[in-house]
Amino acid sequence: MSQYQDNASSKYLTHKNASFYGCTLEEMGIILCAYAAIEIPIICIVAAMTSKYLGGFVGAFLLLFLLCCILTFFVFIKRTASFVGKLRQDRAPGFLKLRFRQVLHEQLGVNIPYVVRSGRWITRRSEK
Repeated sequence: MSQYQDNASSKYLTHKNASFYGCTLEEMGIILCAYAAIEIPIICIVAAMTSKYLGGFVGAFLLLFLLCCILTFFVFIKRTASFVGKLRQDRAPGFLKLRFRQVLHEQLGVNIPYVVRSGRWITRRSEK
């Protein structure tokens, strides 16, 4: 028997801890995918235009990809993660996901699986 067996609890195994500037691992994955979706088409276009000067399309693509990866990992992700971390500070887990869905519903008309109310919620009895 282990000495830690009595103190072991499984309620913390599935908890999403803040891993980078207050963002969870899932949020960091979403940020990285968003940057990849934006940067890769731009890299392909610029590599096609500069292929004469940078050793062909593959050479230009690899050089620009390396440059964009360095910029993304060391500058853009850090700033975006700190911004997102500040947005979710002192909020309930899942707040940003719900807020993102609400914005999609309001701007693009995407259906969401919960009731949206406009106006202010009354959280206590009103005084007469």
